Amino acid sequence: MQQIATPVQSARNDPQPAPAPKDSCIIPRDPDFELYDNVGRDADQIQAARYNLATRGDLKRWAQRDAQPFRAAYPLPDQPWPAPDLTPYLDALAAARTPAEIDAVTDHVLDAAEPALRALSDYLVAAARWKQENRDAAKGSPSHLLMTAASRALSALALADEAGLNRLRAAYDPAPAPAAGGAMAADETTTPEPGQVPLAPLPDHRNVHTPWWQELWRRHAHVIMPLRARGLQCDIEFGLSTYNVRVSLPDDSYLVISPPHDPPSERPPGDPEGWIATREHPDDPTLFEVIYDSAPSNDPSAPQRPEARHGGSTQPLIEAIDHRLAQLRLLPHPALPHENSHVPPAQPSPLPPRVLPPASPKAAPPARRTP
Repeated sequence: MQQIATPVQSARNDPQPAPAPKDSCIIPRDPDFELYDNVGRDADQIQAARYNLATRGDLKRWAQRDAQPFRAAYPLPDQPWPAPDLTPYLDALAAARTPAEIDAVTDHVLDAAEPALRALSDYLVAAARWKQENRDAAKGSPSHLLMTAASRALSALALADEAGLNRLRAAYDPAPAPAAGGAMAADETTTPEPGQVPLAPLPDHRNVHTPWWQELWRRHAHVIMPLRARGLQCDIEFGLSTYNVRVSLPDDSYLVISPPHDPPSERPPGDPEGWIATREHPDDPTLFEVIYDSAPSNDPSAPQRPEARHGGSTQPLIEAIDHRLAQLRLLPHPALPHENSHVPPAQPSPLPPRVLPPASPKAAPPARRTP
């Protein structure tokens, strides 16, 4: 008769678990945690036991056990927040036939969800600041992760709002029509002459091959070409209300070169009444600086900025960017002595007439804030 091995014998006969990494420090965190047989354990615990680690379930179980006196002293609601009834929104969405109609439904949903998402974000911020852990918090620390979660809770509102604006812009204010031929500028295929610094590469996305993007690129060539000659990769993007030049920098930060935002410029893309250049970082919201601002001021009492006298001129803009990036050591190629950084703006093609919705007698609501 074949002998049936007991669980303990089976565990002894099984191959020995792989040793923990050489540099690891195995310190059991709780008396309940010790090397165990496979009997009565789930797959996560079996795998974690190879390195004497606690699983998520272990950590939650110990925390719930130790927090029982605290929960008794501070009772919390056991019921989840009531889920909203999406039936009227989904019915209206299914019946929508135009960008204006779908935007009306989506805006209503975002307005209804915003108080709950803001409440969640406020709690996550408070949890991140528990015992002032947020001070000098390292990336990946509990406080840093909670702050990131608080921001992303509101990012859903911002992304959905941006999607709605892009849909409305495509319907009411489409990109300029391409010029005759619609071809890229000749510099994209021209080999640089000896002694010249090669241009930074074009952006790598499918819009590069579309006529509307190529037309916008051509209209901003007098800004883009000097920066590409300095080794800086540029792109055209749509911001809050304008077409902007985005410039990638070696430290993963970037420049945004744009016309005035408030009020939006009424001039054609690439030929504004002034330029605003800011430096930002996608992972560090505290890094924000204005490098150049020649936009005219609407406040008569505000002090006049020195660069405002330059208006939409490009050469002072490029010189200011040169100076700041050289200070930060973020300029791949400095400007050559013989280089003429001023390229006259391209003559814009006639813009198609804007098809704007009729003005409403009701005052426009305030813009939804981005996180």
